[in-house]
Amino acid sequence: MVTKDVPIEAQQAKKVIALDVDGTIADLATQIVKIVNDRYPDAHLTVEQLTKYHVEDLVPSMTRAEFIGILKEIWDNYKHIGLVDNSIPAILREVHKDYEIHVVTAAVGTDDQIKDWLRINNITYDKFVHVKHQADKQNEGADIYVDDYFAVAKQVAVLDKNVIVIKQPWSEIDEQVILNSHNKIVVAQTWVDVRELLLPKMLRK
Repeated sequence: MVTKDVPIEAQQAKKVIALDVDGTIADLATQIVKIVNDRYPDAHLTVEQLTKYHVEDLVPSMTRAEFIGILKEIWDNYKHIGLVDNSIPAILREVHKDYEIHVVTAAVGTDDQIKDWLRINNITYDKFVHVKHQADKQNEGADIYVDDYFAVAKQVAVLDKNVIVIKQPWSEIDEQVILNSHNKIVVAQTWVDVRELLLPKMLRK
């Protein structure tokens, strides 16, 4: 918002954060494990054993279409989806003082479902973008991406964008790619790490 006292040309635009939803702020993993174990006797999965982004790769009897169906079912019951970390709303409110936050997601939920989940969980954001494919996130042109999917990190890092990867069992992090990124890709173990990276603005400009 432009103030009356400060000329437009004197104001400095905030850097933009592209914030992912599934696995980054929304804890779908707990629901996924419960449903998969109920329906696929050969699964016996825990959240820690979700070591693949494509869960069907871990369950031989599951197809990709069936897994997408599970994700849709979870979003149909989105009020049961918890937060990855209960400190996320407070951290985002603090970060929002210095950054513009764009929620950029390829989640299978509908716009209304995802937006209502964001509202219920007090997620601060300025813009909502629902992309069809993960690869489309790079088109948002954000300065910093926060995501749990390492493939997104690889895609945007080559565009000279900073990426914070939330470490999850399924993140499939490649240390050599991180090294080759010249500090553009940073792995955060927790959301407290994300806060510490963003607030002091320690990411490479």
